[in-house]
Amino acid sequence: MGDIPAGTVEQVLEALPLVAARFPPIKLAISRLGIFPNTRRPRVLWAGLTGELEALSELQSAVDDMVGRLELPKEQRPFSPHLTLGRVRRETSESQLRKIGEIIADAAPPSAEPWTANTVNLMRTELDPIGSRHYLVGTAAIGGG
Repeated sequence: MGDIPAGTVEQVLEALPLVAARFPPIKLAISRLGIFPNTRRPRVLWAGLTGELEALSELQSAVDDMVGRLELPKEQRPFSPHLTLGRVRRETSESQLRKIGEIIADAAPPSAEPWTANTVNLMRTELDPIGSRHYLVGTAAIGGG
């Protein structure tokens, strides 16, 4: 979901539990580390996911359909299941960018226990010169539990 007008948050909070309840909890695990957009110009450090990705994509598609029914702007980028771990500051030097890219490219896959995603969280992000801040706005149980 992309940016939504503040006045429509209540509509989303009412509709989200109805969508999430239609899906069972989803088993996921971290598969690898990566960076967007590429190793030469890293901007976002992320962890790729494995597990029940088809179920996760179906849930994302249902949320996207809900957003469309509410006549809200949809996310235009294709869905790419991942966890954002951090962002590289704009003032980072070229040599530091290269080093970050090399470290991530050479990193061994992380070892992390699989988990079950059982909620969908609506988050608000505030962009700030010192970094992004994320706030939980609401939660909907996957499976209605």
